[in-house]
Amino acid sequence: MTENETFDPVRSAAIRGMLVNTVARDAASPRQRRTRIALITSLAVAAVVLAGGSTAWALGLRPFPAVAPTPTPTHTAAPVTTPTPTPTATPTTSPVQSLDPPSREIGVGCDDVGTAGRITSVLRSPKRHTTPGVWPELAAQRETGFEGCYWTGSGSTQLSAEVSTDVATGQASIASDLAHGNPSAHLGDVSSQRCEGSRCIYSVIVGPYWAYIRYSVLTATTKAPPSTLKSFVASTVSELRSHPLTGPLWVSPATSWSSVSSCADVHTSPRMSVVFNDPKLGGPTYFGRTGVDPVLPKYLACSWGGSLNIYLAPGAAWGFEATKHSLTPATVVGADAAGTSCGSNGDGTFCSLDVLTDNTWLQLDLGSTHASVADQKARLVKAAEAILAGHAAAG
Repeated sequence: MTENETFDPVRSAAIRGMLVNTVARDAASPRQRRTRIALITSLAVAAVVLAGGSTAWALGLRPFPAVAPTPTPTHTAAPVTTPTPTPTATPTTSPVQSLDPPSREIGVGCDDVGTAGRITSVLRSPKRHTTPGVWPELAAQRETGFEGCYWTGSGSTQLSAEVSTDVATGQASIASDLAHGNPSAHLGDVSSQRCEGSRCIYSVIVGPYWAYIRYSVLTATTKAPPSTLKSFVASTVSELRSHPLTGPLWVSPATSWSSVSSCADVHTSPRMSVVFNDPKLGGPTYFGRTGVDPVLPKYLACSWGGSLNIYLAPGAAWGFEATKHSLTPATVVGADAAGTSCGSNGDGTFCSLDVLTDNTWLQLDLGSTHASVADQKARLVKAAEAILAGHAAAG
């Protein structure tokens, strides 16, 4: 990144959306390779408005195909006069990481929310947006119990209903809202509402759920949200009360990356300023979305001045496995596996790198660059190797 370039989160989100959209398109081959999440490029700016930098689209992974058992070879023992007893080895077992994605714990889906909440009372000509696949943030969300529902309507209107099982974080978020003078919505167990101009946010705790519902208009307008919005929220709350959790939360496999809980814990060797030959390069600093899960316990998004962005999901090896067949294999020293993906838009071609390391999914992109594809891939590999080396050295 040159001194004249600045980190533009909107442009970065659009590039990121374009990248995963390209991978999903390329993965749709006759061989039925698994796809990463396909973000709709035309909604990239809308994603920034709704999700503060990235969008949590509902997941739709298919079960992995069963692996055929390995045939047991038949041996014919040679006859011997005096057989010698052979010691019986004590059987041992090792933990095996399941490649199946976590099952959904939330007992209510987007169709339930949209029908019960009478989506047509809030949006004209509503269209729900769903895409299959997964990326690190969504992997972390699914592991902790999450459902995200997103609709757009005529007049550039948008509505999202996100539900999480992270009640503790939801309670803290609502307490902060109320402490800053925002009124209670008088819904659920505890709630808050923040409305300004054409935007309105409802945050509600409903038993084991935290519901976060947002309405906005992309075009410049001061028109207030429809009066039916609160009724939609109330209906969603009622729907959640009638649908208890359907199972225990998913348990992550053991990984050394579980101790990386902040960007300050992301160590590199050498420093990224050396990797990018930029003595002024700072970081890493946290960046990410604000919404129903502003702090995911198993997810980090860190940036080095916009020159490098990383997305870390400890324990999400299953997500990488669901993605790897749509990647171009790459060699990264210290990684268990790695692959790159590249996509183009009007500004050029941009690449990202996915890395599997100790049951953890690490994804990197350059955010904003005009470098060649070969140069981008080389930078990403060097950056990944610096992160892996730093992590190993930190113990």
